Amino acid sequence: MRKLKETPSQTAGPYLHIGMMPEASGTEPKNWASFCSETEAKEYQLNMRLFDGAEETVTDAIIEVYHASGMTRTTYKEANGLFSFGFDDICNAPFTLFVIARGINLGLCTRVYLPDEAENLSDNVLQSVPQERRETLIAKKTDEKQFMFDIHLQGEHETVFLEF
Repeated sequence: MRKLKETPSQTAGPYLHIGMMPEASGTEPKNWASFCSETEAKEYQLNMRLFDGAEETVTDAIIEVYHASGMTRTTYKEANGLFSFGFDDICNAPFTLFVIARGINLGLCTRVYLPDEAENLSDNVLQSVPQERRETLIAKKTDEKQFMFDIHLQGEHETVFLEF
């Protein structure tokens, strides 16, 4: 059997785990907290869960959140089992997400919209998605200032991913 040479994207999985989540690989962390998480409290909270095709939680991943104020990189928090992102202004939505995780050769891009926002009706990206699939891009409100967004990498509830 002929062995093919690995490409950089095929080797990203273990290096992602070691480089971005050193404690998960048994490596001493090097002040990653300032790199991977926010340090100040925000008024609103977007909590995210990441699922694989077998509906198992994916914990060794990074989700980059692009928003009107810039970019935030978030990692899995063992304490609450979530990826979390805080924001101060509801007008920052929608958010563009870039998911980097094991088993994904290249990152995946998607968007998350807040529910009941009038702007959703005129958003060209959301309106280009078939009606029956749009719900995979809309977060659920869990209380007045908290939202939950589930990202399904594949399967029956697969999130809509965008080409860029």
